[in-house]
Amino acid sequence: MIDSSFEKHTERLILRLYRDTDYEMWRDTYSNLPKSKNRWDHGPQPLEKLTQKNFKKILEEQEKYRSQDSFYRLNAFEKDSGQLIGQFSLMDISRIIFQNAYLGYGIHSPYWRKGYGKEAGAAMFDVAFNTLKLHRLEAGIEPHNKRSIALVKSLNMRREGLSKRRLFFRGEWVDMVIYAITVEDLGLEALPARPG
Repeated sequence: MIDSSFEKHTERLILRLYRDTDYEMWRDTYSNLPKSKNRWDHGPQPLEKLTQKNFKKILEEQEKYRSQDSFYRLNAFEKDSGQLIGQFSLMDISRIIFQNAYLGYGIHSPYWRKGYGKEAGAAMFDVAFNTLKLHRLEAGIEPHNKRSIALVKSLNMRREGLSKRRLFFRGEWVDMVIYAITVEDLGLEALPARPG
């Protein structure tokens, strides 16, 4: 488990949990996002959804899931500007004999094509395998999401197959292509399974 003050630094980014003091940046970032560029890109959010009350709910959920060691969303901030550029998650963490998490990510469109996905993705491998002592990471990607597939390939995740009607998105059950990586793929020591 990681504590609430955890930060992961890369060359250009800081990955960390939200703090109380991030409210205004969160509101300003999500209210001023450009119009969606594709079905996986989030556009601007209405201000009535970006209230301090809703942000407090996010903080409470973040703390709840962190204390359960089940879900960590690390928000990505540019070191130079301090700007919130996206988020990277380790979701549905399973312990005991699986020691697995699902990797999730999203970068706001003004920061596309800068290599931030690969930089933060590699940092999330370090968090998953060295900090949280997981054995395996999976990423489920819709088959037509070519940019996301290119990202996981650049991180040397291997394609394991197509999982039919795996997740419920946008009102329907959608197929996912599964990519994965384990500690052995990175030349790290595989630890024995342990209780959750």
